[in-house]
Amino acid sequence: MPVAYNLIINYEAGWWMVDKAIYIILSIFDAAAMLALMCKLYRLPILMYAKRMSILVLIIAVVSYLLRIRLSLPYFDLPMQYVIFVLFFRYIIKMRFHYAAFIVAAGFITFTNIQLLVYYFYTATGAANSTILAAVSGIAVYIVQISTEAVVFVLCFLLWRFGYGWSFIILPPHNFAKKEKYTGFNMELIVSTIISVVVIVATVVFLHDGNSFPLIILVFICFGVSYYLSKKGEMEP
Repeated sequence: MPVAYNLIINYEAGWWMVDKAIYIILSIFDAAAMLALMCKLYRLPILMYAKRMSILVLIIAVVSYLLRIRLSLPYFDLPMQYVIFVLFFRYIIKMRFHYAAFIVAAGFITFTNIQLLVYYFYTATGAANSTILAAVSGIAVYIVQISTEAVVFVLCFLLWRFGYGWSFIILPPHNFAKKEKYTGFNMELIVSTIISVVVIVATVVFLHDGNSFPLIILVFICFGVSYYLSKKGEMEP
C-alpha cells in the first residue's frame, strides 16, 4: 500500500510539473503572438527589437504564471500584461505614450476576438464547452490556445507578406522634444484606449464567470472603434 501510494504521489507531482511547464511555454507563445500582432497591425519591425522582445515575452509568461498559478490572482493577469506591454513600447521602443497605449489595446482586442472565434468554433463542434473559459489548464484549454496562436501567427505573416497594416504611427524612436497636442485625433485615440482598457478588465470578469456572450459584443465593438480610428489615422495629414 505505501509503495502504491508513493507511486500515485510521484505521478501526480510529475504531472503537476509538466502541466506548469506547458502553461509557461504556451504563455510565452501567447505573449509572442500578441506582440507580433501589435507590431504587424501597425507595420512596426520585429527583427530590429528581437532580443528585447524575447525578454519581454519571458517576463509576461512569468508574471502570468505567478499571478494565475502561484498567487491565485487571475483578475490581475490581463491588466498587468497590458501595463507591461505599454511600458515596453514607451520606454524600450521609445514610442509616445498615447500611441503605445492604443497599439497595445488594439492588439489585445484583436487577439481576444480571434481567441473567441476559435473558442466558438470548438464549442460548435463539441470539442470544448464554457467551463474552459475560467480554466487555466487542460487539454481543451491548450487546444484553444495553440489554435489561437497559430491563427495569429498566420495572420501576422500575411500582413507582413502583402504589406497590410496601418502606417500612421511613425517608426520609433519618437521625438519627445517636440510637444504633442492632445486634441482632435490624439484625443480620440486616448478615449478609444480608455474604453478598450475597460473592456480588457471586463474580459477577465466575464471569462472567470464563464459568460462569453456579453464579452464578444463588447470586444467586437471595441475592434470596430480601433479599426475606424486606424483607418482615420491613415487619412490624417
